[in-house]
Amino acid sequence: MVNYQTVSEHLRIPKKVIISNMSWMGGKNPFLSILYMIVGVILLLTAIIFLIVFNKIRWKDEMEIQHQLSSTNPQQQQQQQQPEMKNHFQYYHSTSQ
Repeated sequence: MVNYQTVSEHLRIPKKVIISNMSWMGGKNPFLSILYMIVGVILLLTAIIFLIVFNKIRWKDEMEIQHQLSSTNPQQQQQQQQPEMKNHFQYYHSTSQ
């Protein structure tokens, strides 16, 4: 065990660690409030950037889908949908037997 005596022990002054001072308006240490504001601004900017990127990607996907749909004529679209319906119909009747 280390027995280290300080000046405060000789003068019988208690040792204290003060983390923050309180006043009638709250803490006097502005560090945490500034840190919270900085982190909040960073997160807000990150959310805005992600929203912009997401909307650009979604817009490009919608444009590609519209282009693909406009490049095929209506007869090809009906032919593509009919085999799916036949497959579902055949699957239902084959499993019910």
